[in-house]
Amino acid sequence: MIGNPPYFKYEGNHKGEIETLKKQKELKSAFGGKLNAYKLFLAKALSSLLSDNGTICYIFQNSFLADQQASLLRKEVFNSSQIISIDSFPERDNPKKRIFESVKMSVCIPLIKKCKADESFTVYFWDDKYKSSGIKTVYTKNDIFSIDSKYYTIPRIRTEYIGLMKKLRKLKTLPLKCYEGELNMTFHKPYFISDISKPKILKGASIQRYYYTENMSQGEIEYLNENKYLRDFSGEKTQHHELDRIAMQGMTGANDKIRIIMALIPKDIYLANSCNYLLPTKEFPPKYLLGLMNSKLINWYFRCFSTNSNVNGYEVEAFPVPNATPAQQAPIIALVDKILAAKKLDINADTSDFESQIDELVYTLYGLTEEEKDIIRGK
Repeated sequence: MIGNPPYFKYEGNHKGEIETLKKQKELKSAFGGKLNAYKLFLAKALSSLLSDNGTICYIFQNSFLADQQASLLRKEVFNSSQIISIDSFPERDNPKKRIFESVKMSVCIPLIKKCKADESFTVYFWDDKYKSSGIKTVYTKNDIFSIDSKYYTIPRIRTEYIGLMKKLRKLKTLPLKCYEGELNMTFHKPYFISDISKPKILKGASIQRYYYTENMSQGEIEYLNENKYLRDFSGEKTQHHELDRIAMQGMTGANDKIRIIMALIPKDIYLANSCNYLLPTKEFPPKYLLGLMNSKLINWYFRCFSTNSNVNGYEVEAFPVPNATPAQQAPIIALVDKILAAKKLDINADTSDFESQIDELVYTLYGLTEEEKDIIRGK
């Protein structure tokens, strides 16, 4: 079977169709999170259209590889079938490199055989539609289960880096809780005003590495009618502005070298939903958390699992964060203090030396070998 399922989400006027589709047992693995049409097509093919030893080749969203919302479908593929190969074409800013020039969306082309087998399979992560360069990775099912026994994600790494990824995933870590900015830029728009005496609202474009700016590349700074907002809304998130927190851009360029961009945001500033944020805890003092999250290791880890430009909260919550002692945190905090002081004087200040020192402390925190450090450094 060869196919190109429609690039379509069941939402808006089509939301009502979901309950009817859920009643069809052969589509069970397609559900979880937002319902994309390709998930229905693949679930149907595997459950009732393909005969034993039949093979399917579809082209659809690249999110199949790592998106949490496709985890049931990946589980079904690994349990009932054998992946032969996958050609992955990540999102590209250059239209000439895309499979479909008018569509920025990343796509993949899996070749799947309906049979009980446990053979290795190859994933090609291409840099462009011409397959002129890219990464070739050979996985076994055990590799996938070892890397992610819950969601069965297929990360974008070289074969020789699989061992490092398994090591990071096996670390005993502390959980993170990532929130979306408390103000929805559509739903809460009536509360946005231009009165500079009111609390500031920061959007994703304001968040930069270690600082935030009011001179954004797009949009403008707005302010919140706080009294009206707090009168009309209640709940946990309406109180988070009372704390210092770590904000991050909710969307970064899929081709950018640095994908995780975080800054320390002082209390009494609100965040729009184009930002995500982390709250400090007794285990995670804000400056330690900021240094760790902006490190090369965390950025490398995120890039391995990201299939599009979104920085999803569940992806951030999956970061392996070791339980560091206060003594281990202290030198990272001291370096973050130096970076923040430099950025306060001049946002263009070169803090790369301090950031490199943080990277080295983080490598030690995770117990990396010299060879593993070179992988993260890109050598």
